[in-house]
Amino acid sequence: MKSSFFIPILLASLFSAILVLSGLSYCCSNALFWFRASRATGTVTSLRTFNRLVSTPTVEFDVESSAYSFRGYVPSNRRFVGERVAVLYLPQNPHVAQINTFREFWAHPLFMVAWGALCGWGVRKSWLHGRSKAETDAETP
Repeated sequence: MKSSFFIPILLASLFSAILVLSGLSYCCSNALFWFRASRATGTVTSLRTFNRLVSTPTVEFDVESSAYSFRGYVPSNRRFVGERVAVLYLPQNPHVAQINTFREFWAHPLFMVAWGALCGWGVRKSWLHGRSKAETDAETP
């Protein structure tokens, strides 16, 4: 196999491995948060708009007669002020909170794992193709 082919394959393999491992770490972190978190119902109090198309909500919720607020992570065009949303928060630190939806909670880490696996599959296909091409080139005089 040519050395000029080896470096891009190595870098792409490293990239895909980092994506998969980061996504899995993010999934584990979210799962741990999900198991430790308490549930509440919050209200969207404002929307921070980006590019006039999507916005991130600010959500306010009450825990033992104290009000807490946080900003959602995932931009969306589906939220509106006054909407009631399910909230997960850490009982020992209610400032650490998240909207309890699949998109807010799991979409990003699962996307990272899927994209990393797809890149890894592409690297493997490319490496096998390059290897078989090198073997056929070696066989021809």
